[in-house]
Parts: sequence; C-alpha cells; structure tokens
Amino acid sequence: LGGQEMSAPARPRRLIRIPRTAIPPEQLPARIVRSFSLLTACLWLAFGIVHLHADVISDPGDTSLWMQPLEVPWPKPASMFKPTFLFCNSSHLIAASRYATYAASRQNTSEPLADFKKLATASPAALLCGSQGCDMYITRDKEMGPWYAAPLRPSAEAQATVDLPLSWRGPISVSPVTCSAESCHAWVVGWDGAVVVGRLQGSTDFAVANSSSAIRQWSFEPHLDVSPGLGTCDLDSMWGSRRCQALASKNYSSIQGLHVGANGKLLLVLLKGGLLDAWDLEEGRFSGRWQLHGTTANADYTFMCHDGKHELLIAAAHRLDFGAASLFSAQLPRALSEDEVKVGCASAPKAEMEKDATPEVLV
Repeated sequence: LGGQEMSAPARPRRLIRIPRTAIPPEQLPARIVRSFSLLTACLWLAFGIVHLHADVISDPGDTSLWMQPLEVPWPKPASMFKPTFLFCNSSHLIAASRYATYAASRQNTSEPLADFKKLATASPAALLCGSQGCDMYITRDKEMGPWYAAPLRPSAEAQATVDLPLSWRGPISVSPVTCSAESCHAWVVGWDGAVVVGRLQGSTDFAVANSSSAIRQWSFEPHLDVSPGLGTCDLDSMWGSRRCQALASKNYSSIQGLHVGANGKLLLVLLKGGLLDAWDLEEGRFSGRWQLHGTTANADYTFMCHDGKHELLIAAAHRLDFGAASLFSAQLPRALSEDEVKVGCASAPKAEMEKDATPEVLV
C-alpha cells in the first residue's frame, strides 16, 4: 500500500490480579515505625545505663591490685591477736595489739615470717625510724590526750613531747626521720575527718647525728590538706576527665590506713571496701585508685604498711568467722614504688642478728 509498512496490531495487556491476601494491612507501616522507635529507645537506654555505671556508679579510675595471703605466726594465742598497728621494711615486720608491740624478721614474700619477739608493752600509733634504727614510738594515753614519743627499748631516755593535733584520731604515718647535728625532721600524715599532711621537727644540743632519741620536743607544722577534688587529676582512661569529676564529689570521711613515703612525696590512703588511693604530694597530683582483690568477702581491711620499695602489706580482720587476722601482700605499680630508705631493723649488724634475734637487736 503505497510502500507503507504495515505494523502488527498491538497485543492487549494482560491484567495481573493481586490476591487479596498479598495486600499489606493498613496498620503495617505504623507497626514498623513503632517497632523501630522502640528498639532505638531500648538501645539508647542500654547505652545510657552502661555510661552511668562507668562514670558515676563505679569507682572512677579503679584498677585491680591483686593480693597474696601470707603465713603469719601471730603472737600466741594467734587466733585472738588483733593487730592495731603495722610497720614493715624489707627485713622486718612490726605489729602491735592494744597492749604490746612485737617484731619478726622476714626475708621475702615466698618465705614465712619468723616468730614474733616482744619489743615493748605499749601500742604505738607510729614509729620514729632513722638510719640507725627505730628507737622511738609515738602514742597517746587516751583518746584526745596529748601525743608523746617514748623509747622502744627500756632505757633512761626521757619521753619527748610531740605537738600533733589533739583532734587527730585513727591511723597516722611518719616518714623516715632525717637528722643533722642540729635537728631532725620527718613528714607526718594524720586524719581528723580530713587527711592532713605536715612536718615534724625537733632541735637538739646533743652532738648525736641520725638519732631521734636526742629530741625532747617535736614541733608540728601543718603543710596541706588532701582530699579528692584538690590538686590535679590526670587519669589515663577513655573517660579520664569525667572520672576525675566523679572522684571530686567523694571525700575521706572514713579511712583505714595511711602511709607517707620518704621525702613526703608518696601518700597512700586505704579506704573501706578495699580501695587504695595514691597521691604525688610533690606534684600535687592524684595518681589513681586501686581496688584490692584476693581476700574473702567478709574481711575488713584494717591496717597497712609499705616496705619502702614496692610491696604493701595489709592486715584484714574477719567479720563473720572465728580465727586469726589475715595478712596479705600486694606488689605496687612501678609508679608507686620508692627507693628504699634503710631504717629500723635493716641497719642492725648481720652478725648480731644471726647470733640473737632479741628485741634489743631488732631495734
């Protein structure tokens, strides 16, 4: 037809009928939106709880510090001996009850302690130790009574007055005493509802160097208060700044033990619940908080001592069980280690110690 090309007629489109059951219900989109919103809300709540626990509920900056139990031959009857004081160095442990003070030699943590020998019929609050030994102890006759220093060994040396605050109660700690021909001084830390750090100083006319027994009066000069929120806080953690802020809201209203290191640089504070705080007093910095682990749940940490290097000894009393108090050893982090200052028993001549471990030699 005129050369025009004929096109095939278009095929009619086939209609596909959708089954009635295949049509989604009108409520499905709303149901999907509600389910997604509920899931999002649950995830948000879960992450919020994790964040709250990490930054507020849990103790900020906690790091585990594991302890090992030690075999201790407490003075007899051992099951009824209740430590009220601990002092230790690399060679000896001194422990006291309310009525007497005892000393035992120690080599290392892998060997048991030797039997305790009685030193004095008194309970010290702290020892005055220098390069020639621990010759004096600080105590008071009654609560809120005046402090004084007395010789550990029976001697003609008179007692010395110690002008520590009468409001101090609980544990105190004194750093190793350093002396010259004119005076002696030491750092001291105590607690009266807050942790107070100061210096003890005494002058003498005696030509006796390196001995605190020549001092007849110790004066006290308060230096600073220590509590969370003061100084700087540089916790190395993901939430470091927020953990520091959470710590600042706490205080030292109840403590179990104190330790001030040589030269007044290191301060350790033992809190209830087995928490150990460390401070660098030289830099004015909070060094961190450690959670003690390794003892039973029904034990109360009562006293601690630092050996002057890297070991911490901690006594624990059992609340529910009968039996003797326990003693634990913990290796401190390198940042909290100190260069050992030779004090107390470590300065005793080796030959004399091998010959007789009597109280006279121990101090």
